[in-house]
Amino acid sequence: MKKSLLVAGILAALSISTVSAFANPVFSGDANIEYIKQEDEARQLTNRIRLSMDSNLGDDLYLHSRVNVNNNVDAGTDVAADQVYLGADIHGIDVKAGRQPLFLGQNGMLADDNVTGIQATAKHEKSTFTGFYGKDGETVSAVDMTTTVDGVDLGASYLKHDSKYWGLNAGTKLSDNVRINTEFVKNQDTKAKGYMAELVFGEVAKKGDINYAVSYRDIEGSAVSGYSTDVNYNDSKGLKLSANYKVTDNATLSVYHDLADSQNDVSKNRTDIEFSVKF
Repeated sequence: MKKSLLVAGILAALSISTVSAFANPVFSGDANIEYIKQEDEARQLTNRIRLSMDSNLGDDLYLHSRVNVNNNVDAGTDVAADQVYLGADIHGIDVKAGRQPLFLGQNGMLADDNVTGIQATAKHEKSTFTGFYGKDGETVSAVDMTTTVDGVDLGASYLKHDSKYWGLNAGTKLSDNVRINTEFVKNQDTKAKGYMAELVFGEVAKKGDINYAVSYRDIEGSAVSGYSTDVNYNDSKGLKLSANYKVTDNATLSVYHDLADSQNDVSKNRTDIEFSVKF
């Protein structure tokens, strides 16, 4: 009850401040319920509600904030303002300062919703360059570059946190409904390395759409950081089967199953079922 009142208070404060200080703030959000079963671990049932506010402050300046309410049936509820950053367009370069999302490569390198620092992104024709510097316990510095050549998306990434990591990735359409994605990652300090390859069939853009994917990975221990999309990737080899179905234009049912082992052949099988809604 107290946490519910806290959430209400935060949202009310955001509303009051936006009325007095910002022009036409835009609110959006999403909610989900997720079931997770990891091999030899207890089942988890969680749900999450996130509310975002975006406001144009004028003169190419904008503000983004997000409140995140996580509820684990067994562990309780956690409420946090997990994203708050100020952004600006400076001579065509998008600069963000604050607690913000950061993504590198095809997310095997880094995919995190809230890292505190400064991020700058520049685009030229089909190429994008992103640099980041910040703190998350330790210093975090990163560089990400992407471009498209003859219909093939190419990327290179670098991350320095607890170790130095780098990665290369590529992806292209094999046909209108089939795409292949590949990624190579390496820990420059430990020399551990890994690769992932994925085939995706179909796209999910509107109600009734469905897609399927099958991927294989072989990733040595410490080859990817704790920021990887899925910590289950580290020290693993095997298949991942996944599917997404658009229940409505704003609601998606996602399912995946890991058929993977550690490098020492210990099972890392995992099942994940998620229903998410955007509003």
